[in-house]
Amino acid sequence: MAGIRNIRTFWPPEFFIIKRTLSQVISYKTHSDHTKAECIFNYFHSTVAAKTGVFLVNHTMFLVLPFLLSCSVSISAMEKANWQQEQPTTQSKIEDISLQTYKLEYKLLVFNGHEDGINALVCSPTGKTFLTGSNDWTASVWDVTSGKRILRITTDTGSINCVGYGSQGTTIITGSHDRTARLWDSITGDLLMEFKGEHTGSIQSLSVSKDELTLLTSSEDKTICMWNMKTGKLIRRLQGHTYSVSSTAFSPIGGIILTGSWDGTACLWDTQTGILLKQKKQDGLVNSVAFRPDGKMILIVTDDKTYVWDVLLEELLMTLQDHSNPIRRTVMFAGAFSPDGAVIVIGTSEGTIQLWDSHTEKKFLTIKIHEKSINSVAFSPDGTTIITGSADKTASCLYIPGLQKLSSKIKSDCLEQNRHISSFSPLVN
Repeated sequence: MAGIRNIRTFWPPEFFIIKRTLSQVISYKTHSDHTKAECIFNYFHSTVAAKTGVFLVNHTMFLVLPFLLSCSVSISAMEKANWQQEQPTTQSKIEDISLQTYKLEYKLLVFNGHEDGINALVCSPTGKTFLTGSNDWTASVWDVTSGKRILRITTDTGSINCVGYGSQGTTIITGSHDRTARLWDSITGDLLMEFKGEHTGSIQSLSVSKDELTLLTSSEDKTICMWNMKTGKLIRRLQGHTYSVSSTAFSPIGGIILTGSWDGTACLWDTQTGILLKQKKQDGLVNSVAFRPDGKMILIVTDDKTYVWDVLLEELLMTLQDHSNPIRRTVMFAGAFSPDGAVIVIGTSEGTIQLWDSHTEKKFLTIKIHEKSINSVAFSPDGTTIITGSADKTASCLYIPGLQKLSSKIKSDCLEQNRHISSFSPLVN
């Protein structure tokens, strides 16, 4: 771990582009007949050089050799695997968790069916379904209650890195390694529109405006594109980051766009003009960003810490950091606010979710859900279910019926002490 941290210290962006490139090598191998050597070394060298401007030399190859060997083993396993589609199955688990004077019972549903890691997910506006995007080149719509896959969209254009729902839930959007975003019918799976020709790198994240008129995409090419969702045409391009833009979000109340990048910054932009309003430098790569549902605060997830900022006051309100394992560092990959903003969920490299009290800034619950890293997290609209997507190829729904009451208690305590959370919007029923 120390060696990896040293690499990150001296060469952070390129190293993680290399890491992502290697995962894409595996994805390409499963859909081609290229030899293992061609797949790993030729694609690896050319892609890293193109994306970073760095041409690998002997010492660099030595540093990443363990990852190359890992890819080789994974590819060999894939060659022998039977990739016939399996019916998704579910598992359930009920436990009692004592939390101060509260007793939280949860039920865990596990969704199987993807053939490679899940990169992104989003819950539908109704909360009855959710959408996943995977390195297996597919996107899937799942029924939250039954655990069954009700729609599968297959592409031949590479891994699906990000997904989204239209505000009415009738359309879904995917962003892919092939630099293109696509609009689909959420019922039939028919392709409705493509947004392409503007990015020069793979699309890393996307967001849909509340009025469903504008699509936001970010890319490894360091830019963010705003698209007209009715015509598929580019509205404007936002430039200001110096490395891959990993995450984007529209403000729920409009007027502002939030982006996060591997250059270690989070940026606020004016939606109408595209002008950069504010750039906040963070400690480490920014993996995920999100607005609180009332739009007054933002969440910035970096590898080691998660920050909460007041948008209007431009004030850092809290820093969340996990000190539970002094030997092995836990990396934070994704984060989200509960619908009332009182609870923050963070997905980690250890396959765990962490629940944080946004009043006390303390972690009150950690649950091990996946065998590999959690790449995406989301709350259901009613705040009772946390949905996760993992590199272990599975998604999960963690149903915690008592979480909403606990969230309400946190909010109430905060109001009594006249803390900054007094601006919370009402609970979503």
